[in-house]
Amino acid sequence: MKALPIIFIFILLAPIALASTLYREDFSNIQSQTFNLQEKDAIRVFYDNTTAEIMLNDVYPEKSSVKLTLFIEDAATPQYVSLKTNANLYVDINKDRVKDLVIRAHYISMNNTILSITPIKADDEINNPQPAAGTAEKTAEEPQTTKSPSLQTGIIITASVIALGLIIYFLLRKKH
Repeated sequence: MKALPIIFIFILLAPIALASTLYREDFSNIQSQTFNLQEKDAIRVFYDNTTAEIMLNDVYPEKSSVKLTLFIEDAATPQYVSLKTNANLYVDINKDRVKDLVIRAHYISMNNTILSITPIKADDEINNPQPAAGTAEKTAEEPQTTKSPSLQTGIIITASVIALGLIIYFLLRKKH
């Protein structure tokens, strides 16, 4: 009977063992870097004396898209952005209204997602655009206000498991 609380604690802490990976990369001297990510993995980016973090939040292989969460230094809230295969996401991480990085999804599946991050030089054509008729670009400067349903679901499930475990523990404890 003494093993029951230990087993219960082990079951609750087991998801922590499945923790994600955090990659750290300094883009000051790198031309481009490719990352093989799984869901909930994150990349901490150092560029131009600024730090940002890009997390692979959700993967939708049937839509060939991923949902990224961008944590930009000194920003009030994170930014939630969807990115499809072979689409570019331009990010301004130091808030100077000049795009600093381009993120591109090369491959998306349930098991892994391949993203590349490339720094953009200030004199690149991306920061001095020649707009074409009918084209629009998606930038990370416009935060989306969607909430991650998987986070809410995870919190609800975790709280339910804890409550159920406590009820079972106290019921078994009263019987003895």
